[in-house]
Amino acid sequence: MPKAAVDTKGLSNEQILNAYKNMITSRMVEDKCSIILRQSKGGTFQISGPGHEAALTAASMVMRPGHDWSLCHYRDLTFVLGLGVTTEEIFTGFMAREGDPASNSRQMPAHFGHKEHR
Repeated sequence: MPKAAVDTKGLSNEQILNAYKNMITSRMVEDKCSIILRQSKGGTFQISGPGHEAALTAASMVMRPGHDWSLCHYRDLTFVLGLGVTTEEIFTGFMAREGDPASNSRQMPAHFGHKEHR
């Protein structure tokens, strides 16, 4: 059977692969946070946004660093990962550890902010 042509709307294979990786990573991080919370091993609350990964990844891909602003909320994990926040930084905030880039763990987790990604 011949392969169907796929219209990638001008995206390179690398951009598509990075977008897919971002969507999978965010789902895995949200799932792990849910497990940690249910086991009472860390975190104070966790609200995920399954099903929004593609839209949030696309939004992060068109942001212009140093120019565009975003006001993220607790369901925007995929978006902030797409902007460059690392999984280590996400878990640092979730586990209320020193070094959380948003607030140094002085506020509830998933209130995203990062000086380097303004």
